Amino acid sequence: MKSALYMKSAGFLSTLGVGLCVVAISAFFLAPTYQPMFSNRLTFLWTYLFASDLWLSIPEEWRASETVKTFFDNFNTSFLPINRWSILLIAAVESLWIYSFGSLIFRFLKNPLEESPLLRFCLTCLTGAAALSALTGFLGLIGCLQSWLFWTLAAGTILTLLWRIRDSVLLKSPQISCELRVASCENSNATNGSDYNTSRAASRTGSGATPPHSSLLTPHSSLLTPNSIVIIVLIVLFCLLAVLPAMAPPWEFDVREYHLESVKEFWLSGWITALPNNAYANMPLGAESLILVSMALSGDWFLGALAGKTLLSLSVPLTALLLFALGEKYLSRRAGLIAALIYVTAPLIVRNAQFGMIDDVLTMYALATGTLLAIICELSPATTDLERPNDCLQPAAYCLLAGAMAGMAAAIKYPGVLFISLPCFIAIFWKSSRLRLQLPVVTFLLTALLFGGVWYLKNAILLGNPVYPLCSSLFGREFPVGFSAESYARWQTVHAPHGWTWSAIYQPIVMFFNSSPLFLPVLACSILLWKRLPNFARWSLIYSGLFLVGWHVTTHRIERFLLPIVPFIALAGGAVFDVILSSVSVWMGRILKGVLALGAAYSLLILTFPFIGTPGTLETISEVRSSPIRIGDGLTQLVTLKSEELLKMKNSGERVLLIGDAAVFDWPVPIDYAVCFNSDDFIDSVTSKLQGDNPPKFIVVNMGELDRYWQTEYGYSTKTKAALDLLDNPDRFTPIYRSGTMTTIYELKQ
Repeated sequence: MKSALYMKSAGFLSTLGVGLCVVAISAFFLAPTYQPMFSNRLTFLWTYLFASDLWLSIPEEWRASETVKTFFDNFNTSFLPINRWSILLIAAVESLWIYSFGSLIFRFLKNPLEESPLLRFCLTCLTGAAALSALTGFLGLIGCLQSWLFWTLAAGTILTLLWRIRDSVLLKSPQISCELRVASCENSNATNGSDYNTSRAASRTGSGATPPHSSLLTPHSSLLTPNSIVIIVLIVLFCLLAVLPAMAPPWEFDVREYHLESVKEFWLSGWITALPNNAYANMPLGAESLILVSMALSGDWFLGALAGKTLLSLSVPLTALLLFALGEKYLSRRAGLIAALIYVTAPLIVRNAQFGMIDDVLTMYALATGTLLAIICELSPATTDLERPNDCLQPAAYCLLAGAMAGMAAAIKYPGVLFISLPCFIAIFWKSSRLRLQLPVVTFLLTALLFGGVWYLKNAILLGNPVYPLCSSLFGREFPVGFSAESYARWQTVHAPHGWTWSAIYQPIVMFFNSSPLFLPVLACSILLWKRLPNFARWSLIYSGLFLVGWHVTTHRIERFLLPIVPFIALAGGAVFDVILSSVSVWMGRILKGVLALGAAYSLLILTFPFIGTPGTLETISEVRSSPIRIGDGLTQLVTLKSEELLKMKNSGERVLLIGDAAVFDWPVPIDYAVCFNSDDFIDSVTSKLQGDNPPKFIVVNMGELDRYWQTEYGYSTKTKAALDLLDNPDRFTPIYRSGTMTTIYELKQ
């Protein structure tokens, strides 16, 4: 009966998986391409691969003029980039600092998880990153964002760890000879000892009890088999696809609007402060603060941003490593490998890392929180016995680490509080009440506040609302700072769940699960094999389902907000594949492996094709820094026409006025701007400046962005047209550049 069920499940999985992969790959190749001279992607790819004149070619119009390059180079600071090696150097130094920070914390906690070195390594890195993020936030609040301070702290942390390691080695060295003698004595009684250990294991599990791992799983499978080596190579390949493009300058709108722009403004001002012109920059920025560290280490906001993006992209290989460690601990090595492969082949995961988004970092901390929660739930009252003094502190230590993970999740973005921190607190409170302990709950709460509370403290002090711009009425404000009644109504409309019709409910889910051809087969077979799955896999699916419901009810249903459930789906997928592969025939197993191969091939096409022929990928940092195709026509023309005046303005503290555009990270020129939701107060101040005696010397108007806002529910201030009418006064302002109806540059008449 069981074998028939497994065969039926395997047949269903293989048929569904192969069919989805073949359809997805065919549809991908036959879809229209963005290249107007080719009908579909297949003809474009064929021409690109076999036309030698396209290789390594960068059209001249994609390059920046010498005037623009010279102007941008004048804003470089002490750290001069040498192509991409400077980015790797900064990211490596910060990574070493993070690991040293986490190692010191683990040593303070008496080295928990010594029995799982790989799991301990992953959690050490995550704890160090959370601690460094919190430290940077506190330093920024008191105005201590100086390069010398960060280099001093980094060197001190690393040297302290090296000193502690040296002391540990010196303390253990006299015991080595004694341990060798004891080991030789124990070897003489190996046979009797094995019988004794077997009887002890039987007494722990009970007579006739089954071991904690299902008999269908393979906990001790080798990593040197051909199948394992192929999977490891694929995982490394996809991790490189996530990390290498992250070293390129940012292209994605949100990244240039606030993920990088906010920390750039903090670094240039020397403070972490409120930005009423950019509502997004006042939300939790726990992941972005690691980019701020890179800026401090490099002394250059542009180079530091690229190094910070690279560092954040390392969340993909680190999460894959954590998935394998979890599979090895709770499922099997093969299940862990397959789970890591399912995770890294999800295109949404790799794309977010390439773009510089923070959702992969939140995903990593969601998985780490779940890991520590699983460890805490395994604790029994025996771990608090006075007869076992070495284990007395373990519940508090694990709760402290869980608080660090949950606090960092809350510091990354607001959904982390609702979907990660709150469920973890409820579970720890329930477990502690069963053990009749209060210390774990208190430890968890205090640690979560320490690691995640700095951004909420900043908002409470500077804006009067710790969860700005949410729940403003609860804190005595009718509207958030920088908002008007009209703009706040638009904010609520945009960020509320988009309808409750059937299509509004199922369409986002279908789009998410269609993003990877492996998701649907995994979920389908998880339902069929529910009773045969280990508890860890089942709880992963339950959490994913609850997360999906919360995402539907409380968010505006963006796909990347669902990324935290991807590793949990991957864990269930690893268990499903391992269970089925352990019970089906050789040929059916080969078909299942073909499903994994086709899914990986499809994801590889999805991820690599958009980057074929992308301009700027072969240029140096200095060249891509000033690429006009990336920074926009307005700035390029302004720099080309008025480079000397702009340098004088920078030295005197004057600012260029920018209306419409908000993706302004690449602008080295001091500017006044606002995002669409803060445009009402911004336009009022613009009107006042244009009518005053000392208006801005240059005004850049991006009508393309204004039209885009006005045609969507995001909107823009209705007062904008009246302000633009003031610029049409020929007695005060002269248009020095027009690009059709898109961009206009005005200069103040002398």
